[in-house]
Amino acid sequence: MDELNENLFLKYLEINTNILLGKKSKKKDLFLATCGRLITSVETIPFGDKVYTETGNEACGMCKVNKEKIEGFETYSIYFYGITDSLQKKDKKWVLHEGIHEVCHACVNILTETSDKHLLGKQVDNELRLNRNGLIGIYDAKTLKPKDEHYYFKMFNETMMDIITTIGMECGIYESGRVDSVLKGSVKGENTRYKEFVPLTLLYISALSNNPNPNYTNIVNEGNGIVYNKTLLANGKRVYTNDFLYGFACDPLYIEDEFDKYTLKDEFKEICKLMDIYYAKNKKKYDDMIVKYSMKYLAKFIHNKLNNSKLFNKDEQIGILNNFKAQFVKTMLHYNVTFDSDELKWLREIGIEISDFHI
Repeated sequence: MDELNENLFLKYLEINTNILLGKKSKKKDLFLATCGRLITSVETIPFGDKVYTETGNEACGMCKVNKEKIEGFETYSIYFYGITDSLQKKDKKWVLHEGIHEVCHACVNILTETSDKHLLGKQVDNELRLNRNGLIGIYDAKTLKPKDEHYYFKMFNETMMDIITTIGMECGIYESGRVDSVLKGSVKGENTRYKEFVPLTLLYISALSNNPNPNYTNIVNEGNGIVYNKTLLANGKRVYTNDFLYGFACDPLYIEDEFDKYTLKDEFKEICKLMDIYYAKNKKKYDDMIVKYSMKYLAKFIHNKLNNSKLFNKDEQIGILNNFKAQFVKTMLHYNVTFDSDELKWLREIGIEISDFHI
């Protein structure tokens, strides 16, 4: 690793660690040491060279999973595209984006290996599902061979990389006043191939919040990080401030468990597979019917969770629902989604009154 790459890598690793874990986290030093062992190389792809992912899509950077293992854990190589002194001077923002994005992949891969609560996986009918490098792998429960559609959660994984990268570019290594703005869609990220998919992911983040008034800016600035941060509810229970932010980084199957608990068995898997088609085919934007399908299930999810989980008191329910409704409307407007009169009636019945937002 040359000096330029090493300095950049350490900078990007520090940014990601402070956002995900928090600069005051007791886990930070151990995590950084683990990253130092498992990220075995950082290289530059010469400017002008083309690199392709396993799906055949052209990449600007890459976090590659190696076959070699250390202490039983997989190792990773990171490739930065065209990071040279001249490119740094020409387009610092793009270099910063690609660097944070690729290092974030490695951080999440390592977190899912070392923090996964589903280490033995989850068996569903004849499938064994395992968290694998920030994705969910599907295996035959008897033979343990990968099934045809081996992984899902890919689009969520990639959009979350861009969301964390946007936060990193807003706050750098130290403090920010705009983390909340990124997670509520008010700050637009770089123009990447995932940009048009981010607003729907933000709606999932909103739906899986357990805090009636989350302040992610304070969470990051106070050094706690967005992944493990917990909220104390009125009933005395401490829960993750956001189940999606915890799950994407440490345990995607945790998100699936939470989502399916309040919707239908395998609904989260089916939604992921629909979303992942757009990743695999390198499409630029979701069809509005796919967005609408997701939005309706998210509305069902949050209604059932708020009313059936017995976690939240009335004020907490109102706060969580209002935050979700605001993001719901933003998503409608971004994707030009419309609901017919019967759908609007159903939404009103479960507490989502679109007219409240003066569309």
